[in-house]
Amino acid sequence: QRWKDTKLAVASRTNKGPWARNLLQQFQIDGKTLNELIPFQEIYASDKTRHFDALQKQTGVRFEDMLFFDDAKSGKYGNCEPVSKMGVMSAHCPQGLTTSVW
Repeated sequence: QRWKDTKLAVASRTNKGPWARNLLQQFQIDGKTLNELIPFQEIYASDKTRHFDALQKQTGVRFEDMLFFDDAKSGKYGNCEPVSKMGVMSAHCPQGLTTSVW
């Protein structure tokens, strides 16, 4: 109930979009696939700022109200620097999204 108005999104800059979307169909939480639980999906080869511009337009959520977890290894903090410059709270998690990062 506490998270009922939370909007979930995926921003992936992969060139393997069909494979990534297939993975979202395979993982389940409480009987629902991630594809069902994550309605906003920007999965294509591009930079993260383009993904976040699109997500902002789709969701109506201000950048300042977004939270971004990223494991990218390019640059010191991967995609976090350019996305945080947009106003998005960004967390670099090179070992993946762990309980301690969350």
